[in-house]
Amino acid sequence: MLVVENNTVYSRMVKDLIVSQYAFIDVRAVATGQEAIRKVKLLVPDIVIVSIHIAGIKGLELVERIKSMREETVVIVLSNFNMSEYRESSLASGADYYFSKDFASEELLQVIHDQLPPEEKTRLQGALSFDAKKGKVSRAGKNKPS
Repeated sequence: MLVVENNTVYSRMVKDLIVSQYAFIDVRAVATGQEAIRKVKLLVPDIVIVSIHIAGIKGLELVERIKSMREETVVIVLSNFNMSEYRESSLASGADYYFSKDFASEELLQVIHDQLPPEEKTRLQGALSFDAKKGKVSRAGKNKPS
């Protein structure tokens, strides 16, 4: 998985969120569109999370380029703006999903879970539960009141 975000604090938060729930997923992060293109070619990630505003190649152009290289890659666009025109532009560029950064945790974890190979879902079945209201994934026996 690849995270493309020029805000290092937010990039680290996204990476930590994913790894905290799915430790077996290799999550890499880059800050620019050019770095993202190189990593997509090298790593061939199943999922790429792209900030709409990044340095170098802009987010929507990056989405188009990723999809032209590997159409089956799931591309998730994150933005500070929860406006319909951003969503429409992102989806028109080839993004599979568009989420506002303010509310992305729940949706992001659900998309990642949905993209897991069947054998990983089977392995995790019963081990994880997803609380959509709280936007939290918890492991069996953890996160329960003491």
